Amino acid sequence: MPRRFVAVLACAFTSLAVPHALVSPVSAVGGQVTAPAAPELSLNTAGQDPGNFVLSGFNSGDTLLVSVGFVNPPSGTTFSLPVTSGLTAGYGYDFTGGKTQISFTGSMANANAALAAMTVTTGGTNGTITIRVSASVNTANLYYNPINGHYYEYVARANTYARSATATQSAFDLAETKVRYGVKGYLATITSAQEQKFILSNLDAQNIWIGATDDYELLNQVFGAGTFANQAAAEGKWHWASGPEAGTEFWRGATSGYWIHSTTNQDIFRISNNISVARYENWCSGNPSPDFTLTNGRSMSEPNNWNGAEHYALEKWSGAACWNDYGTKDGSPQSGYLVEYSENWGSGAKARGTFSGSDVASAEVTAIVDNTPKNVSASRSGNASISVSWTAPAAGTVTTYTVTSTPGNKTCSATPPTTSCVVSGLTNGTSYTFVVVATFNDSTTKASLASAAVTADDGSNPVATLTSETMKNTASATGRSNETGTLYLVKDTVAVSNVASITGAAGNTWNSASVATANADVSIPGAGLIEGDYKAYSVDPVGNLSAASSGTVVIDDTAPTVTLSVVSATSNTADISFRITGNEPIDCSTISRTNGVDFSFTNIASIESVVQTSASVCTVNAKSTAVAGGGAITSTLTADSSFGVSDIAGNTQTTLTGSPKSIVATVPTTTTTSTTSTTTTTTAPASARMSDTSTTIASPTTVSGGMSTATTLAQTQISKSSTTTTLNASSPTSSVSPSTTSTTTTTTAEPAPVAVPLTADGAVVPLPEVVPTAEPGSVTAVVGGVPVEVTVERRDDVIIMKVAEAIVTLEGQRSDGTRAPLDARGSIDASVADTARVEVTGFAGESDVDAWILSDPIHLGTLSTTKAGTSAGVLQLPPEVEAGNHRIIMRGTTAEGEETVVAVGLRVMASGGVGWSGLLVAVILAAIFAALFLPAVVRRRRRAAPVVR
Repeated sequence: MPRRFVAVLACAFTSLAVPHALVSPVSAVGGQVTAPAAPELSLNTAGQDPGNFVLSGFNSGDTLLVSVGFVNPPSGTTFSLPVTSGLTAGYGYDFTGGKTQISFTGSMANANAALAAMTVTTGGTNGTITIRVSASVNTANLYYNPINGHYYEYVARANTYARSATATQSAFDLAETKVRYGVKGYLATITSAQEQKFILSNLDAQNIWIGATDDYELLNQVFGAGTFANQAAAEGKWHWASGPEAGTEFWRGATSGYWIHSTTNQDIFRISNNISVARYENWCSGNPSPDFTLTNGRSMSEPNNWNGAEHYALEKWSGAACWNDYGTKDGSPQSGYLVEYSENWGSGAKARGTFSGSDVASAEVTAIVDNTPKNVSASRSGNASISVSWTAPAAGTVTTYTVTSTPGNKTCSATPPTTSCVVSGLTNGTSYTFVVVATFNDSTTKASLASAAVTADDGSNPVATLTSETMKNTASATGRSNETGTLYLVKDTVAVSNVASITGAAGNTWNSASVATANADVSIPGAGLIEGDYKAYSVDPVGNLSAASSGTVVIDDTAPTVTLSVVSATSNTADISFRITGNEPIDCSTISRTNGVDFSFTNIASIESVVQTSASVCTVNAKSTAVAGGGAITSTLTADSSFGVSDIAGNTQTTLTGSPKSIVATVPTTTTTSTTSTTTTTTAPASARMSDTSTTIASPTTVSGGMSTATTLAQTQISKSSTTTTLNASSPTSSVSPSTTSTTTTTTAEPAPVAVPLTADGAVVPLPEVVPTAEPGSVTAVVGGVPVEVTVERRDDVIIMKVAEAIVTLEGQRSDGTRAPLDARGSIDASVADTARVEVTGFAGESDVDAWILSDPIHLGTLSTTKAGTSAGVLQLPPEVEAGNHRIIMRGTTAEGEETVVAVGLRVMASGGVGWSGLLVAVILAAIFAALFLPAVVRRRRRAAPVVR
């Protein structure tokens, strides 16, 4: 026999005290039934929609046992299931005609289709009706009755006595050994017509032992020894001897003419008027229901104690819908018995606990069947006001409607045909329900069911904020709301229009956290979220939704890809540099300079520094073991087994692509063959790093006979803390000390490169190996071998440079600080402007660009940007530059580590005037080098954060 999980809803319930809209669903292990909103049904109307019950959470391949039933329906109210494809009606049921209860088996999909198509037909009787739906996985011989919450199990067992001296053959004893969902069973007791109908409709068996008896020995076990002296004393006094009803008498004597009153235990005559108050029994041909018959005012037939040897009860006697008395101790065996399981009764060793792990799910909804206003709905309508609407009664003439709130008894009214009004004067933050009362022309009134609860508020939306950061999904984001409620972290691919659009989004794209205190930090877990950009949204207690937060959180669970390369494969000094490049911003601050930790060295004396050149590039500066005259040395850097570099989110990469990498270093030796010496005294021009202080440098020297030698410019140490600085190769206000310079003519084995001192500790930056040419007024640029296009605009005497997402503005300044006009050529006229000011934004943070002026190389200084990639400076051209054509040479490094060189053509007039537009283009391009870093930097939005290795 398949399992019959059934919710049979009996008509034996006398009334429901207060109609209610919805009973919370009872979830099963793995399944749930969800009820619709409370329907309101009109009188004398067929085919009404009661709303959709929905089954969920069961496996799609399971066969479910589903039951639908009405509790206390008004006369003439039934339901129908017009769609039954794939379903099988349970034992005792069919799908034809109107029903008040039914059970059936089938898949979850087919059951949901049947429930969605269910209709209700009403008669002319007002009232309320509770519609219940239950479901479970279909399993043999176990049945659940949601009306009383009990399970029933039919046990088929040959040669089972009702009671036996041998416990393994006694139905009373065997039932006590059964356990379901943690609760012990007992031989079933049947105490209502609903329970009897439930068993009849689901058990496809007959002659089933149940827990009734008039056996004096068994009753003495229940009541105590000596209660009944012998069988004659107990004969005809039928009691339940098991379960929570043990000791309850329900029948007294076959021919006494009395029933037992259900509450007073007094004898009452067996007449029709007393059936409703009689304690339930279902003896064949003598029972109040379903086969009540009287002969001369007396019930006849069973129980008849045939041959003086029938002391126990059988359900479904010979398949009939009634009981029979039968058998003695160890006599008249049958083939099965019925076990009942119920919770929370008994004490001591016989105490029954609570069901655990049940797989039954159920839900119910109560509908009103009446000529009342229906479909009452409420919604907020401004500050402290709620709008209420409804559907008019199906019949009758209504003169007025009155709407009343709970709590507060605030009202509004409407005259037909209007079916809405606004209730004002409510308290914001308080939840209200509303009832509509229709007054008819005969002065009668009918009240609707209450609306769903709505909370009044001031009508404003909350504001959400989010701290921008990049993190793994094992971390939590930090957000705030200016109102209590719920804060959601939502991926930017979700189209957010209301709360449902967030909670209905699939694919692990949102998480939430409660906001208990307004304007306080709230941690929103990232657990389970997929990678991408996320915004915060706030929902207040009344459901108002904020706009997206200003901040953004990036979920990143992928380690970066990093590659080892070299700045140059050869070097003519012992100073060599390697480069680590990531496919996203990385942090090299934890990379060790110790041999054998992150790197292993070959022919490298030491790693001098690891510098974060840009967001995704780190430069490893090292010293080769090469020495002057020692020949070529191959210096190799290899990633050690403990190597690690992390992105901003903390994802660590331990594989360094391209490792190992080598640089061939050769330090030349200079041999002096002849020397001539002259001593002269000159005034040295000043050369400064872009700083807020002036500095003194040595002048380049000239060589007898026109032969040039290495030119060295001394330079003091420069501060990098200022963001508004002066690039001043010669300042009229600075103090320049005379110096004596010696010029030595030498013959060298190898030509020495031009070198420009960069810092006070003697480190040098050579000119680029390849210097582009540029005619006056023209600009050439090479970035990794690819030409760079530059756009220059002029507006309002300001020169504006745009490259990619970078913007640079330049203007001439008079001595009084006012802006100088551009001349007819669009240049800043040096005869009018004392200096030129440059402001830049959108560049790589903390990066350097060096500048020289040729023909004779003079180092103009270094432009340094802030962490935010901004800088500003004031520029002057060195007055020592001779008239004629010149080039400004700028060199920097892109985020990908490629050398960038720009040449700007420049003409200096014989009068000493300079076309400032040309010189300023050079400064602009210094910013452009940083701007070229931008596409890599913004590829993924990141906020600088410590990297944990």
